[in-house]
Amino acid sequence: MYAVEFMCLSVVKLMVLDRMKEFAAPVTDRQRQRWDLASRCVMAAVVVGNAVGLLGNITAAVFWTQTAGFAYKAAAANASAANNTDAVAQFVQEFSEVAGRVRIVRVTCVTLLPQVVVLLLVIVSFAVVGVMCLRRVDLGTETMPQL
Repeated sequence: MYAVEFMCLSVVKLMVLDRMKEFAAPVTDRQRQRWDLASRCVMAAVVVGNAVGLLGNITAAVFWTQTAGFAYKAAAANASAANNTDAVAQFVQEFSEVAGRVRIVRVTCVTLLPQVVVLLLVIVSFAVVGVMCLRRVDLGTETMPQL
């Protein structure tokens, strides 16, 4: 569920960023169109990155569930009254094959990469819009009358 939460929080951050952009955007039509295009591109990149992360998390969860099933079967075979060591060895072998074949840890790590890219994109976007807001505030104080 973390990937879904991350997606929702990313969208909320971009909504705040959009409000800041409306404050900081230049007044000419051509520049406003560029800002709108840039905000759409950032939103699309964030949604795609979050979707890739969500699909990766689902894939990793499926692999972790499969390996957990083999580990559970091995533990159950070991705990049985028959103490069947051949069955335990077979389940441990299947567990090792699944874990080794798909490299579950790598799959899990790869799912975090899109989240890192999304966070970096949001940070850079906030920095750019923050500088534009600062310029707007600085320009606004110069035109104020002195008392």
